[in-house]
Amino acid sequence: MDMEKIIFTHIIIYMLLGALAAESKSSKRGKRGFQYLDAPIAKINDSTEATTKLIKFTRTEFLKKEVLKVGERIYVAVGWALANSIMIEDHITGANAIIEAEKATSNETIEIYAHETTEDLMIGFSDTYEIGLARGVRMVGSLIPKIDNFRTGAGIGPELLVNTDSKLTIPKPTITYVGRKSFNVAGIEFELIHTPGETNDQTTVWLPKLQTALPGDNIYKAFPNLYTIRGSPARNAKQWYRSLDRVRELKAEYLVGSHTRPVIGKEVVDDTLLIYRDAIKYVHDQTLRLLNKGYTATEIIEVLRLPDKVGDHPHLQEHYGTVAWSIRGIFTNYLGWFSGDPKDLHPMTDKQRASRLVRLVRRSKMSNASPALTILREAQFSHERSMKQYKKKRRHITADDKWALELAEYLTDINAVKGPYANTAKQLRISTLRALGSEEISPNGRNYYLTSATELETGLSLRRTKAARAFVITSSSVRAVLGMLSSKVNGLECQRKNYSIGLDYPDTKESYVITLRNSVCDVFSRIRHDTVLDARLKMTTSTYKSIKAEEKDLDMEVALGNVEILRGSVKIYKDFLDCFDPVNSA
Repeated sequence: MDMEKIIFTHIIIYMLLGALAAESKSSKRGKRGFQYLDAPIAKINDSTEATTKLIKFTRTEFLKKEVLKVGERIYVAVGWALANSIMIEDHITGANAIIEAEKATSNETIEIYAHETTEDLMIGFSDTYEIGLARGVRMVGSLIPKIDNFRTGAGIGPELLVNTDSKLTIPKPTITYVGRKSFNVAGIEFELIHTPGETNDQTTVWLPKLQTALPGDNIYKAFPNLYTIRGSPARNAKQWYRSLDRVRELKAEYLVGSHTRPVIGKEVVDDTLLIYRDAIKYVHDQTLRLLNKGYTATEIIEVLRLPDKVGDHPHLQEHYGTVAWSIRGIFTNYLGWFSGDPKDLHPMTDKQRASRLVRLVRRSKMSNASPALTILREAQFSHERSMKQYKKKRRHITADDKWALELAEYLTDINAVKGPYANTAKQLRISTLRALGSEEISPNGRNYYLTSATELETGLSLRRTKAARAFVITSSSVRAVLGMLSSKVNGLECQRKNYSIGLDYPDTKESYVITLRNSVCDVFSRIRHDTVLDARLKMTTSTYKSIKAEEKDLDMEVALGNVEILRGSVKIYKDFLDCFDPVNSA
């Protein structure tokens, strides 16, 4: 359970129970008693601002069944189901209807094209079939009544026609490819390009003569589902935005997605793909930046916001995926399920927490102390109860120590107690961490608990020293050091600034362009002749790395002639650098 939710639960239960007790007393005095619910107050068709926005979006995008002509000889059917039907379809659950229809009219074989890994992924789909179906039905709303003028769809289509009675069969591919391959069927030339994103086998279909790209599920008119709540491993965000870059390289005139209306016009297509990949890269890079600073996923969600231009774009409204779910997915991909907070190593069960919440409220009714001090007393009582058993039986009551640690940490996190009470909360955290460590049979867990206690007690910092980071920087390739910049962008500090910076390294004959747009940094390994640069500098790789390691000063190296300004000025370059955390920083 998230920190904020637990704190909120504590406070609300405390307040509500106090109010109910007062109401009960007044009832005994003959006044109007508390009315308990015998039916839900909220209705499925209650209207809110968010619901109204979603209904409008769904009605505009999906509820009108249309067959749209896209350019020459390309058609797309929108509004019949969750996925569109287009001339060449790479969606693995949409082929049966076409096959059955063809069998009824001819004996011809229907070829199914897919990436070489698709069949294995189809087989693996059954591993979590039961729970996946249940969560999937909840996610797409298959069982929610379809109320006229109140349909909110499934985010990327009107609805998914699947429920617990559905019998799904998926025909296997008959022709597979690797990487990128060209085909010609019935006089139509097309290429299949492996563009892993929403799925690892995702395919983009490119029809070069028709200037049409079919990106499958890699882009739709909603924030991307970097993690799906129906349950699956989080999608690889870095892989996804790089695949969109491959689609951008096609310079398509028409973009026909499997879950959204066509995008028409070379410039509009490029702009849409660009801002979509920027959204994915921004969330990926900023999550990486903050987790390296020690933030938990919950803390990252609290502070990470999309750049205005990105968050306001019609293709990036959170009608399907959300930024918060994406952050959790990226965090988990890099660090796994553990938040890094020792209380989450062996979290309390919901039942354990619920029983202690009831006990906390019961004690609060007998106390004249403030809510914060009541919580602090509960934490100390729980830990002392555990220590009493330890002294008798050499065994702690770990559930009580977990509860005490949670309560003391919450009070500290929101600065709810001051002075000696704040010290009590700190000492409780140290003591409970040691108690939990003493009961842990895994050396990994034991060491984590005990080290965390030492950090609290002594102020010990586990951050790498500047000297150690400098060694890593100067020992790495210049390409690797430039690669660090993406996860050093200083949040939204420069979201409205655009830069293109050229860097030349004569000793290795390397040249790079670093761009910054929408608070997203990209590094390219060559400078094209038509690239317009704001500044261009020339220096050796060792000079560049020494400056980044903070062993040398940029202005001094310019004065000494070790850094040559080929275009722009040092000021422009330094303004650009101000948009980043220093490379030699935690």
